[in-house]
Amino acid sequence: MTEIGKAYGFFDCDVTKGKIEELLPIVRSYAQTPSDLKHYLVEGMDNLGDVPDSISEFGKNKGFKYALKAELPNASNKETADEVGHILNQVYQSPLFKDSDPFSGEVVHEDNGKLVFMD
Repeated sequence: MTEIGKAYGFFDCDVTKGKIEELLPIVRSYAQTPSDLKHYLVEGMDNLGDVPDSISEFGKNKGFKYALKAELPNASNKETADEVGHILNQVYQSPLFKDSDPFSGEVVHEDNGKLVFMD
C-alpha cells in the first residue's frame, strides 16, 4: 500500500479565496513543489471536512481564515508538511501580501496521533 503524507497549512490573508487559488500555481512553481502534491484551499475552519479532530480544533482555536490541505503520495506527513511550508513561505512573498503586511500562519501534521508544528 502506498503511503500518502498529509499536512495542513493555516494562514490569514485579506484577499479572496479566488485570488489565492489564481496565484497558487505560480506560487507552487516558485516553491518547486512536487507535481504529484495535491492541495485544497479551504476558507473557514468549519469547512475543513474530513480532517483529524485535533487539527480542526487547532485551526478553529487560532481563528485562521484559510487552510491549505495537502497530500503527497510516497511521502511521510513530515515531508508533506515541509512542502506546505515552502508554499506558505512563497504565499507570503507573493503579491497577495504588501511589504508591510504581517504574516500569520502555521504548518502542522500528525505523528503518532500528536500534532507536530513546523519550526
